[in-house]
Amino acid sequence: MELRIGAQEWLTVTSVVKAIEPGSTIMLHPDTAPRVKASFVYLQDRVSERIPVYGVNTQFGDQVRMFNNEVHDLTEEEYFERIRRQQFDLIRSHACGVGPPVCPDIVRLTMLLRAHCLAKGYSGVHIGCVELILSFLEKGLTPSVRRYGSIGASGDLIPLAMIARACIGDPVQVVAQGERTTADKAMKTCGLEPLEVHLREGTALVNGTSFMTAIACLALYRLKRLFDQTVSAIGMALEALRVVETAYEDLPHKLKNSAYQRKLAERFRDSWNGSELVERHHEYRNRVGTDNRVPDGGAGLGLQDIYSVRSVCHGLAPFCEALDIAETWIEQEINSVNDNPIVDPEGKDIYESANFMGYNVAQGCELLTAQVAGCSAWIHALVGNLLHPRKNKGLPANLSEDPVRYSGFRPAQLLACSLAVQNRSLAQHFQSFMIPTEGDNQDVNSLGTHSALNLWDSVENMYSITSILILIASQALELRGLDKAGMQGRRCVDQVRGIAAAMRSDRPLKDDIDAVRLALENREILCRKDPQE
Repeated sequence: MELRIGAQEWLTVTSVVKAIEPGSTIMLHPDTAPRVKASFVYLQDRVSERIPVYGVNTQFGDQVRMFNNEVHDLTEEEYFERIRRQQFDLIRSHACGVGPPVCPDIVRLTMLLRAHCLAKGYSGVHIGCVELILSFLEKGLTPSVRRYGSIGASGDLIPLAMIARACIGDPVQVVAQGERTTADKAMKTCGLEPLEVHLREGTALVNGTSFMTAIACLALYRLKRLFDQTVSAIGMALEALRVVETAYEDLPHKLKNSAYQRKLAERFRDSWNGSELVERHHEYRNRVGTDNRVPDGGAGLGLQDIYSVRSVCHGLAPFCEALDIAETWIEQEINSVNDNPIVDPEGKDIYESANFMGYNVAQGCELLTAQVAGCSAWIHALVGNLLHPRKNKGLPANLSEDPVRYSGFRPAQLLACSLAVQNRSLAQHFQSFMIPTEGDNQDVNSLGTHSALNLWDSVENMYSITSILILIASQALELRGLDKAGMQGRRCVDQVRGIAAAMRSDRPLKDDIDAVRLALENREILCRKDPQE
């Protein structure tokens, strides 16, 4: 894949995720270099006048008021050397993240998004700064970045500083073509010169939302793909539960005024095409009218199902809509100038602003994390419906053919419960945890990186809980009689049985869950045409 960044290019969640895959090429828009040069020259001219410019000849954050008037007594060379040293000090002092390293894809996408921001020509950097970041990506140099440090105000200072420190050639850990080494050695091997920072380039490298946005992008991309597969898995579960189809007919959903809900209902109806398991409510009414008795003595099929079976479209339609809303907000951030200050060479001005605030990212991630939590609880409810004789319409307890001897899928339900509870705990609104810091200069902050990390973790959990539902729904359809299932259900079970055998007696389920999860991630099962391609 080829991706152009900078200037007026508008990047999407899908395009940036694809761009960090092996074999991709990232190029600068032809208008980028002139724009970047213009902002750099304008900033240099203003700084040469020795007027205060935040983060160049002032201190940072709460200490912005500390403008050293001695600069007026320095020679031009001494003045700019002091600025240069301060930028190096900023990078090195803030590269103090802790916790486990994040995955390399997050770091690579962070670098791409930072380059895109700087290449828009409002950051006062020289073009070599952008080109070096792209060289790191091209040559497969990925700095190690720790999980914790950002509060989402002044951007992702600490995580971005860990990348910036690699760019200046310090001996920090990087992965180069799959091998662990240090940045200074890797750059020498690749023929790259360490970045010589100019003016505010230390600030420009660390003062933005690129880290949180990268996490959010990757989590959203994975969630959109998984959600499509999860809907297919839920369709299997509903069919195995002999769902009463009346709740999925078009008219009720049309009257609810939700296009998302109506589309989900249509998809479920299509997935049950040819099924003999789905209960058609017209047939039920006709049977009652013929002999004046409730079929199956009222113990099995009926006019309507319990809520978790009857109202899936109502519950998941907001999830569908939230995916679109969050994608809009996150793409706004991908394409934003999230710097401070903003250098405008055309308007001949410098704006000390707050574009480093990550509220778009925070709100988008928290919207989705809440939806993931709700969906996880719903999946757990469907698992319970399939396993328990009081609710599963005639299936054996825990889907074990010999429930007196074997536990069947009971342990899987416990695991599903654990994951659902964890996802509910991750759905907390981080703004309620916000505390002032940094001399109360940062008296409010977005905590966008925390929100993005919670979304990342909840998506990981949802992969596992969806895998559990797939295994259970497959066994339930087989117990019903696979020849009675619709074509989609049969095809899905065939795909699953290619990687996980039916449960005939008790065995550890971890390998089965891992195998199904890997197949989901590789788009090998329950996969329609990729909705993002």
